[in-house]
Amino acid sequence: MKNQLLVVNGHPQWEKSKALKAVHKTLSEHFDLEMLEVGKQPGNWDIPSEQQAIERARNVVFLFPLYWYGVPGGMKSWMDEVFTWGWAFDSSGGKLRGKKLICCTSVGASLSSYHPEGKNRKTIADYLSPVEQFASYVGLEWRGVEAVQAGDWSGEALAPGMRADWVHNFARKLDLSM
Repeated sequence: MKNQLLVVNGHPQWEKSKALKAVHKTLSEHFDLEMLEVGKQPGNWDIPSEQQAIERARNVVFLFPLYWYGVPGGMKSWMDEVFTWGWAFDSSGGKLRGKKLICCTSVGASLSSYHPEGKNRKTIADYLSPVEQFASYVGLEWRGVEAVQAGDWSGEALAPGMRADWVHNFARKLDLSM
């Protein structure tokens, strides 16, 4: 039996995505996936249903392109509306304790440009530190960021061995067996 992941797709233009569709396909070859589409039409969510999907999950993957060094607006709005007081967090800790969260993001620039001496001046994890703090606040166990360079994942340019290494690293961060 494959390990199950809840993929929260925050891509606002999923139909145009190449890189994250390839990542999603790669994940689906190794894990059982349930996917929530949250990026397309902000505000049109069935919040109780979204919350139930998160409650069922042990491992949650936020999947999105890095937009201006953060999550896309629709995904941020979804986070604001779904992770409510009394459900996600309260004085007794909420319902999310013990669940793991990892961000999987695509970037247009080279991955090597995301460091203190690079063009982008910080790491991708630095830019996503608000998501890390969000996870901590609502009781999710932060498992970091897995970033992909969009150009590498847009076609078949990425060698199968590199995809296998990426999936292995992804699974290791979540303590999943392959």
